[in-house]
Amino acid sequence: MKFLQWCYKHRIILIIDIICLLLVWVCTLRFHALEKSAVTQQEGHRWAEDGKPYHQVSAFFPTSDGVTRETISGYRANLQRTLLDASFDDSDVTGKLWTDAYAALSTDSVTKTTQMGTVGKENVRILGVGGDFFLFHPVNLLSGSTFSDHTANGDLVLIDREIAWTLYGSTDIAGQKIYLAGRPFVVSGVYEAEQDKLGLKASDGKSYLMMDYDTFHEIYKEDPIYSYEAVLPNPVKNFALNALQDAVGGENATAVLVDNEDRFKPKSLLARFADIQTLMMHTSPVVFPFWENRIRGLEWQLFCILVLRFFLFLTPLVSSIFALVCFIRQKGARMWHDFWARQKEKLRRRLYERPVKPKVGIEDEDF
Repeated sequence: MKFLQWCYKHRIILIIDIICLLLVWVCTLRFHALEKSAVTQQEGHRWAEDGKPYHQVSAFFPTSDGVTRETISGYRANLQRTLLDASFDDSDVTGKLWTDAYAALSTDSVTKTTQMGTVGKENVRILGVGGDFFLFHPVNLLSGSTFSDHTANGDLVLIDREIAWTLYGSTDIAGQKIYLAGRPFVVSGVYEAEQDKLGLKASDGKSYLMMDYDTFHEIYKEDPIYSYEAVLPNPVKNFALNALQDAVGGENATAVLVDNEDRFKPKSLLARFADIQTLMMHTSPVVFPFWENRIRGLEWQLFCILVLRFFLFLTPLVSSIFALVCFIRQKGARMWHDFWARQKEKLRRRLYERPVKPKVGIEDEDF
C-alpha cells in the first residue's frame, strides 16, 4: 500500500521515465533498421555465414594515383601473398577464399536514335565496374539482369529508371539499344536507384549507368579507378584492414581506407565523431563514390540516435538514483539503528548470558 501511495505521489516523474524508456526502445529499433539498410557494407557478414570471420574493407584513391586494372592486379597479387603467408588456403565452399570489386567514374550523355530524331539524357554518371561489383552492391532490378567480368560481350550496360523513362518511356527495355560516346550498347537491365534522402543527396540527383570496366577504359582512358573493395578473412583484429593497407602501398599509401564491418558499432561511432571540428575538414584529395557518401551520412544519423538514446536513458537513471537516495534517507537511519541494536544484543548475550558449566571435582567419600 505504501508503495502504491509513493508511486501516486511521484506519478509525473514515473510517467516521464516510462516515456523516456519507450523512446529508448524506439531509438534502438531505428538504429538497427538504419544499420541493416546499409546493404553495401554487409558483404563480410554474408561471407561469414559458415562461422569464419570475414571483413569488408575499402580503399578510395585520389585521381592523381592513376589506378588502372594493372594496378588492381598488383593489389590482388599482394593480398593473395599476404593470405598465403598467413597460412590461409582456398578451401572455402564457394571455391574462393576472398573476393573484390572496383569502379571508375566518368560523365557523358546517353542517346537513342528514332525516326523523329535523337533523344538523349545529359550529365549521366558512367561507372566502369569490375570484379564482383554487384555482389558488393546488389541492385533492385526492375527488368533484365546484371553483367559480370565473365560476360562474353562488353557492350552490355545497366541503366536506372530515369534513363529508361527518358529514352524509352518504359522500364521493360532489356535488349534495347542505346548510344554512348558514339558507340551502340545493349541494355542488360534497368534498376531502381535508392530514393531515400541520403541516397538522393549522395548521388546529387544524377543518373548512373554501369558498364564493364574494360569497355569503360577503352572510351574513358583518362578516368582512373577510384574505389576498390575486398572481402578478406579476419582471424584477428584489423588483419583485413592491415592486409589491404599493405597491398595498396603500406604507410605511404594516399588512399583512404575503411573497415566497413565495425563502422556502425557504438564505440566506432563515438571515436569517429569525438572531434567533429576536424571531421568536418576535408584535407584529402579523394572523391568518394555515392555509396560511400551515403554511408557517411548514415553514420552521422546513427551517431545522433546514439547520443539521443543516451540522454533519454539518463532521465530514468537519475530518477532511480534519486529514489534510492530518498529511500536511504527515510529508511536508512532506522535500518542502521536496528542493525547495531541487534549486534549489541548478540554481544551482550555472548558476554553475560553464558551458561554455567558444572565443576568437575573429587566426590566426597563416606566415612
